[in-house]
Amino acid sequence: MFVLAAIVFIVTLLSTPTSLVHGAGTSPYLKDMFIGRCWQYETLQANNHVLTEKVNCRELWTAFYKSFAFKDPCEMDKDSYENFFNMFKNKNKITNALFWSGAGELVHDFTFINDDYIVLEDTLTGNLLNGLTWCGSNTTADGLNYKDCESSGDICNAMYPAWFQASANFALRASGEATVLLNASRSRNRSAYYSKSFFRSVEMPRLKVDQLNVLVATNANARERCGTQSLIELDMDAKMKNMRTTCVDQPKLVLRVFCLKFPKASQCAPVSFLPQDSTRESEETILWRTICFILIAVAAFLLLIIGIYIIRKYFITKNSNFKYLHNWSFSKKPMLSNDDELTDNNNINVYRFEAR
Repeated sequence: MFVLAAIVFIVTLLSTPTSLVHGAGTSPYLKDMFIGRCWQYETLQANNHVLTEKVNCRELWTAFYKSFAFKDPCEMDKDSYENFFNMFKNKNKITNALFWSGAGELVHDFTFINDDYIVLEDTLTGNLLNGLTWCGSNTTADGLNYKDCESSGDICNAMYPAWFQASANFALRASGEATVLLNASRSRNRSAYYSKSFFRSVEMPRLKVDQLNVLVATNANARERCGTQSLIELDMDAKMKNMRTTCVDQPKLVLRVFCLKFPKASQCAPVSFLPQDSTRESEETILWRTICFILIAVAAFLLLIIGIYIIRKYFITKNSNFKYLHNWSFSKKPMLSNDDELTDNNNINVYRFEAR
């Protein structure tokens, strides 16, 4: 049941569309959402030197709007958003960058509860554009197409050039150690290290880090694992760039995300969060159990000593005194006094009692 539930969850996340294929038109209230997100981001990230941006949000919107409004998406190229991206000045390096390909919702669920990583959508550019749709039209009053922005990949796609440049800038800022989460069960038999993905075609060529950690997530129909097929190509590309690589199949983060979203599931008992390869208790647990055992043993010993002392004092001593303090006489006279006669018989003192 545990394995089945985990597989169902992974299938759900990995099958969620994350490509730039849209059937709807420009998002309603695009300008209001854009400027609102910009103000919110400036406020929340004001003290984060890695992510903060000092921009005029209204001017930023104007530059973005002019990049695609009144334009046929098929006429746009990678330079269409040049003025827009030139307004971003933060070039600080990101030492915990997390890239992804084919597993957008999974990685976003993970980073939502784990701020150890920074993804593209955590930057101002990614935050502004994430989840929105836009394209231009030369037949509407405001130059936006609200009916249909349908496109596929980089063909006649007004959004592709923006995401291309955002991805490229994010990769250039990565430094030190980076991580990538790949989907090894992509639709249409696409490989985990897909040739047309943003990670392989845009980010990897610009990536300059010391180490790249590869996380491979799959559903029940896993087609690739670490060290096989396209992942071999990824390892070769990394070595050509002098990067060290590590690779993990089915990382534990999948289960943790699942249990955070569905905490009442029977598979999410506390034991589920223990490392799967753990065969012994932690040293700290063993230490505390040892200390408790010693304290209990000492307390039991002290109670035993006190019990023996009480028994000796109040029972044995009392019975001993009883034997020597009670003397009996078979006459009506008082007990022996100093005037009574003592007879010595074989060095034994014998009391002589007077008969009636």
